[in-house]
Amino acid sequence: MSRLSTLLLASVVFSLSSPAAEAQDQRRVLIEIFQQQVRSCYILPEKERGAESVVVELRLEPNGALTRQPEVIHGLPDSLMARAALRAIDKCAPFKVPKEFASLYRDWRTLRIRFDAQ
Repeated sequence: MSRLSTLLLASVVFSLSSPAAEAQDQRRVLIEIFQQQVRSCYILPEKERGAESVVVELRLEPNGALTRQPEVIHGLPDSLMARAALRAIDKCAPFKVPKEFASLYRDWRTLRIRFDAQ
């Protein structure tokens, strides 16, 4: 069973199930890596400031490429914010995943990213 990672553009929230501190640290670093990549590609339309958050689910190959089109799972799929979020993911893909995180693929193969209108 795979674990879902949740990535927030405003802050990182990640449920860690492993008791090993080293594994937790690696997961936090990996989430920060994804967060930085998505943030660099995301441009929020000015008139969407203050709008409802959008959550997008994406599935990745071990090389960081998308396995399928990302899907809006929370929020209005046709909103300007959702379209900006989907454009950001398309622009960032394939994601750059350092080789040392290959063993954690089960932890990041499915990501849910929340885009906040702040």
